[in-house]
Amino acid sequence: MKTKLSRWLCLIVASSALLMAGEARAQAIITGRVAEINSARPLGGVIVQVEGTTATTTTGQDGRYRLVNVLPGRRIVVARLIGYAPSRHAITIAANEQATLDFTLQASAIVLEEVLITGTAGGEQRRSVGNSVSRISAAEELSKSAAPNLSSLLNAHAPGVVIAPSTSRLGAGPSMLNRGRTSVSLDHS
Repeated sequence: MKTKLSRWLCLIVASSALLMAGEARAQAIITGRVAEINSARPLGGVIVQVEGTTATTTTGQDGRYRLVNVLPGRRIVVARLIGYAPSRHAITIAANEQATLDFTLQASAIVLEEVLITGTAGGEQRRSVGNSVSRISAAEELSKSAAPNLSSLLNAHAPGVVIAPSTSRLGAGPSMLNRGRTSVSLDHS
């Protein structure tokens, strides 16, 4: 009985190994280059991925990439890099085939939402805060004002912020009180 069970177990393990080896051989490879659309300059650090799979790689400094273990069939390959619009291409690839797929990426500005530091356990979006929030563009305000430094600029333009002159300690900056007895440095009583 033990030998029959051992034989069946060996047969199952061998069959599984053959199936896995057959699947590994049936996979394809995609290679190519990613460049900037206007200058044709190669882009390094681009993430290239076959959508819906774990087949992912990153381009080298020369813009070249190599995707291995790609399952055969019609696939969508996407190239992404921060500061550029993603690019998608469809490709049909056969088992054990090596295909070439080049990408060009267009520079794209990304707008991030503001995050406010409120002193609570997490950041808040500006539109969800119920009280007054000051926003000061230092470059714009300095061009309009004759403020000698940043503390003078804040003292005049941010309601609820009181800036006390610096102490006599060497290298010490001014103390900032923000809406009450608490402060940014938390050393006021």
